[in-house]
Amino acid sequence: FHQNERYSTANKYDIVNKILKLQGLSTLPDAFEAPGWSVSGYSALGQGGSQPRQWEPTNVELRPAFSWSKGKHNMKFGAEVTRFLDTFKEIILPTGSFSFNGQFSNYPLADFLLAYPNFAETSPQPFDPEQRYTELAGYYQDDWKITPRLTLNLGMRYEWSSVPRSSNNSFANIYMGPNNAQPEIVVSQGAQGVKLGNEQYPLLTIAPYVTAPSVGLPNALAFSDKKDFSPRLGLAYMVPGLANTVVRAGAGIFYQRDTENKWVDMALNPPFVSVNTQNYDQTNFQSFDFYNPAPTASVAALGLYANDPYVKNGRVMQYNFTIERSMWNTLFSAGYIGNEAHHMPNLETPNQAPPGPGSIESRRRWPDYGILYYQNYNGNGNYNSLQLKVQHNFSHELMLLTSYTFSKSIDDTGGTFVGQGGRGFMFQDSYNRAADRGLASQ
Repeated sequence: FHQNERYSTANKYDIVNKILKLQGLSTLPDAFEAPGWSVSGYSALGQGGSQPRQWEPTNVELRPAFSWSKGKHNMKFGAEVTRFLDTFKEIILPTGSFSFNGQFSNYPLADFLLAYPNFAETSPQPFDPEQRYTELAGYYQDDWKITPRLTLNLGMRYEWSSVPRSSNNSFANIYMGPNNAQPEIVVSQGAQGVKLGNEQYPLLTIAPYVTAPSVGLPNALAFSDKKDFSPRLGLAYMVPGLANTVVRAGAGIFYQRDTENKWVDMALNPPFVSVNTQNYDQTNFQSFDFYNPAPTASVAALGLYANDPYVKNGRVMQYNFTIERSMWNTLFSAGYIGNEAHHMPNLETPNQAPPGPGSIESRRRWPDYGILYYQNYNGNGNYNSLQLKVQHNFSHELMLLTSYTFSKSIDDTGGTFVGQGGRGFMFQDSYNRAADRGLASQ
């Protein structure tokens, strides 16, 4: 009998602080683990993952609904109220992640033994934003049988979602003013360092920041979308003189609130969290200190996460036109189904350095800043299709259904960090969004 068993020291020993004697990394017991070392040609060493990582969602819902039939009308109306009490606790890289590709000694393992990484990333501060927000909706629908041959479906829905707000004021947005003004880090009034477990973390002093009222923003750091009206219209008409032939058509506007992940991203900004990234080459590799791998960074070395402060929920107009005919105990159906979407979420990097001579920093729009991830609502898409269907009933127990769809979907966005698109979540060129317009990947 032989059995292999794995044994892990994760969260058991303070490897970073007590054994390796490294400075500037996490001291939280829940994050006790070895750094992540990636050596080209070898299996991964250490750990270097996100610890602790915990999602705690709580939703409270109220959905009253009513139906009323009178004469030729069958009406439905109601409301929806949802209160979200969520938080997402995490330290992105409590013990750091370091890559060694052999560019200094020609041997990746030798670079590792010499402590000469080509890339280092650290983020030892925790975030726990405790976001709170509310969704409200009201709707009315009337199925109106005007004649035995014609039925209309009329409806209206209104939706409103508040902007997720950090109840402990640990969100920070990036405000980009008019006339190409320098970006500013913006926090809510009453901002304070995050407390995780028994440890209170101080606000970072890496970069200056201002409060929301000073730049005209609410304490939630963004304005909610208040114009989400959704009319719907449909009809079913039995064509006179054409037995067993029905024409169906419909159109409506629908809204989709963006994912909550984009708001959690605002908890990763200074003065709460710093995501430090550094590339090393022949000019700066000797500045890396193995025993202090996360020195105080400048704004240029940070990744910053911004959300457009003027929220627009994704809007989709859906429409269809179908002709159905029954004969020979068979249903034949041919239809056009399409939609057009606007205000879809996407991700741009407005401080992207365009190709050209000189250093990357000198080619950036704001040379004093590094990577700036800007999540906005500029995405567009459309879908058009021809859908054919044949359904034949052989008996009460046996049915044959055959269908065919010819369609094309086009968009100009890959989504955001949560990966709504399969081709990636960033534009190739933030200054030429049209270059990303093409067949949708989902």
